[in-house]
Amino acid sequence: TTTPFITAAAESATEANALVYDSQNDKYISVYHGTGTGANEIHAKIGSVSGGTITWGSQQQITPGGSENPSYPDALWDTVNNRLLTLYQDAADSSRGYMIVSSISGGTITSGTPVQVTSDTISRFCMVQDPVEDKIIVFYQNASNVGKAIIGEITAASNTSSWTGEATYCPNRAYQPVAAFYPGQNKVVVSFMHRDSSPQEMGAILAGTVSGNSITFGTIQYTDPGSYQATSSLSYDSVNDQMLVAWQSGSSPYNSKMRTAALSGTTFTFGS
Repeated sequence: TTTPFITAAAESATEANALVYDSQNDKYISVYHGTGTGANEIHAKIGSVSGGTITWGSQQQITPGGSENPSYPDALWDTVNNRLLTLYQDAADSSRGYMIVSSISGGTITSGTPVQVTSDTISRFCMVQDPVEDKIIVFYQNASNVGKAIIGEITAASNTSSWTGEATYCPNRAYQPVAAFYPGQNKVVVSFMHRDSSPQEMGAILAGTVSGNSITFGTIQYTDPGSYQATSSLSYDSVNDQMLVAWQSGSSPYNSKMRTAALSGTTFTFGS
């Protein structure tokens, strides 16, 4: 049954919503950019599932307010440190990326101080956890349209993070990245639209290896050579030890497509 998410007039209308599962407390957390009350801050609600119904708690503000102008939140549940991670762009600081680490107790979210993730503009971004290395990897496009990745480490006791080891994963125009962890190979995988491929806007996929505070990447491969891609998604198939990559064709008739991607080292072998 559809459950209204925003019910009170005093609460913020939602946009740029990210939903995560809190595996420690068996809850769902919706993180969103509120456009009404709260001066356009990042907010969150905790949802509890019973049968076919989800019940949402009260709206809570994640960002501290003041001089910040946060937007476009992405969220992740850190399964190693049991923390909610919220990544966002701060328009008040040259659109750089910032991270807030939050702990959950009952129905209360307690957030640390925002930490700057990127020294440059962040756009078209996502993040993924490598639980083996206990690292967070943020993929983003900088002001020069270069696809970058940076490594983060979470300090749970103080609800904070630190960032280092920036690397390039795509030299030009990596649009709409999505990322997932490949546990059988201990790799992070990113799928994106490569705007400057030939022909343009092909769907690309890439595997990276995290070691300490550095990440190295294999060669870019294309999931649908010769065809354009709009958006994509990734999921790990634990039964067959492979990635599933799905995307929408960016050209008529705009079909949705999916194929398997098995990994050996940093090279993918695709199914039909």
